[in-house]
Amino acid sequence: MLERSKIKLITMAVIGGVVLTIILGIALAVKPIVLLQKARETTRASHMETILSAVYVYTIDNQGFFPPCIPDPGQGAVDVVSCTELLPYLYRSQFPVDPDPDAKYMIEHLAGTENKIRIFSTAPEAKGTEVIR
Repeated sequence: MLERSKIKLITMAVIGGVVLTIILGIALAVKPIVLLQKARETTRASHMETILSAVYVYTIDNQGFFPPCIPDPGQGAVDVVSCTELLPYLYRSQFPVDPDPDAKYMIEHLAGTENKIRIFSTAPEAKGTEVIR
C-alpha cells in the first residue's frame, strides 16, 4: 500500500513537471515574438527619422525647396528609394532598408499643408508607425 502512494506521488510529480514545461515553453515562445515586433517598430521609427533628417538638410541647402522626387501635395506617396537627391545626406549614401524584406519606406507631401511630409512603411505590421513633420 505504501508503494502505491509513492507511485501516485511520483506520477503526479511527473505530470506536473510536464504541464509546467509546456506552459513555460508557450510563454517563452510568445514573448520573443512580441519583443522582435517591437524591435522592428523601433528600427522603422529610427529609419524614418533618418530619412526625415536627410529631407530637411536637403531643404535647407536648397533654399527651402523639397527634393523634386516628392510629389506635390495630395498626389500620393512615392518610394523613398526614388529620391536619389537625398543620397548625399544619408549615412554612407544609402537608404535605410525596412526590416521586412517585402516592405519599403514611402514619402509624401501632405495635402492641405505647405511644408509637411509623411514617411511611412508599407509593412502590414507597421500600420500607425509613421513620421509627419
